[in-house]
Amino acid sequence: MKIRVKLTNGDYIEKVSPKTSMILGRSQKCDFVIPDDSLSRNHCQIDFEDGDFFITDLGSSNGVQIDGKRIPPNVRKAFTTFQDVQLGLLELTITDTDEGRAIPSPTPRVQPSNSNNRSGDIRKPSTTHKTTLIKNPIRNDKSNRPKIYVLIFLIVMGGVFYKFYYDQTPEVESVKTTIEANIPEGTSTPDAFLNLEQYQVKDATKTCNELCKEFGLEADNQEGILHENNEYFIFVRPRANKMEPLFSKIANLENGLDIPILYKTLNSPIFQSFREKKTIQIHVIFKDQNYQISKIYRFHTKYFSTMGPEQIELLGELEAAFESGDLNGFWNRSKPIMQIHTF
Repeated sequence: MKIRVKLTNGDYIEKVSPKTSMILGRSQKCDFVIPDDSLSRNHCQIDFEDGDFFITDLGSSNGVQIDGKRIPPNVRKAFTTFQDVQLGLLELTITDTDEGRAIPSPTPRVQPSNSNNRSGDIRKPSTTHKTTLIKNPIRNDKSNRPKIYVLIFLIVMGGVFYKFYYDQTPEVESVKTTIEANIPEGTSTPDAFLNLEQYQVKDATKTCNELCKEFGLEADNQEGILHENNEYFIFVRPRANKMEPLFSKIANLENGLDIPILYKTLNSPIFQSFREKKTIQIHVIFKDQNYQISKIYRFHTKYFSTMGPEQIELLGELEAAFESGDLNGFWNRSKPIMQIHTF
């Protein structure tokens, strides 16, 4: 699979890989690293299966658009190479690995009879990955080859280190006791709720700016976010008439109105910072219909691994609940890692 991205300055970056699934974004851990501020750290995933292409927005800030329409986050969408695909502010195309031209359709192509590839496999066998900045997509600049070889070597060595390190990591039996060492020295906060008066003081100093759009919060509804030291305080007043169709099956369940903001918190840049131990504690503070603080959901970083498997598990339970209308799996999984307090 060859993926080409057009940058805002007109240059191109492309990636050639034998993989059939690739994650794109700014993070150095992505399969295709794209250094552009309009992309999230883990922006999207592209899959090639049985001759078809699929793309998934991984909860990015600026989204993924197909033919000018933004796709919903964490929903796998099929697309063809004839459609316009945009990541943030950047254009994306998939090209043939041999000829540098657009693949005419997602239908599998039959290989010649003397080929070792199975029918329908559009990939050419390869043992290297290439990431290239192209000033002119047609010109082959040989002067860049030494840099490319160095980059390939670094990518391969990084992959070897990643596999060795994480394959050797023992299974963690107790997140609470083993993750505490990951908290940066001198930055941790008490693993406890504040009292009502303290939360009310935070409420008075919250703001509702661009970050509020990520959560769908409104200042007129006395909602907002406060970032103080290494903690986030998210104030929200749920309303049934604001529920999105995605949450329709759980809206009438006990605490069902709390779920959308918890889901958006787990998908947000705030939680990405939390997983990286840059943010130590997140308080999601719910108000009742009289605008009084009534319930707190609290996440503390010592209950979460840096790589975030707990986050993925919680999101998986929620997405299953959106289909089944049963939240028991989510509440059971969240018990050891998400604290709840009511006033």
